[in-house]
Amino acid sequence: MYSAPGRFMDEPLVAYFALEMLRALDRTDPRRGVLAADRILLRRGDGAEHLSEGFDASGAGGWSSYGVEFYQGEAAEPEARFEDAIEGFLDVLHHLLLHKPLVCRMADSGKRTLVHAFARYHQGMMWTYVFNSMLNGPTPASLQAVRRELQAFLSPTRARLVRIALARLEQSIDN
Repeated sequence: MYSAPGRFMDEPLVAYFALEMLRALDRTDPRRGVLAADRILLRRGDGAEHLSEGFDASGAGGWSSYGVEFYQGEAAEPEARFEDAIEGFLDVLHHLLLHKPLVCRMADSGKRTLVHAFARYHQGMMWTYVFNSMLNGPTPASLQAVRRELQAFLSPTRARLVRIALARLEQSIDN
């Protein structure tokens, strides 16, 4: 989904794509294949310059024309569960943030935690909350709380950074 050798994706863009992946998960049948980076399709609008200044979670201001969709296979996998889709989502998110696969360990509390720490320039508390909320039996309420956390992070200043990053991404795709 993003390729810049030696460069990490801008954190506001990761948060934006995380929100979009959560929306796509709502529309996805987990029995139609494992969620992985090679199954993510980028939805593009008329150009990032047409997006409103502030991010609008409802999709207003052109934001609904951007995002992601998941390619779903044809055959159903009867053993697939929603938790598997969440695990795939978290693996993609972990790759976007750290360029490493998701690796967890069992803490003394009996909960799964991340092995790799976030970089000092990441919003570590936010991302720890996102991962911890979803690694240990996500509920509709915890998914909503994660969405609210990510939406709050996308302040108007960060939304501008998302617009710039989307424009760069579009330019790299077009070239």
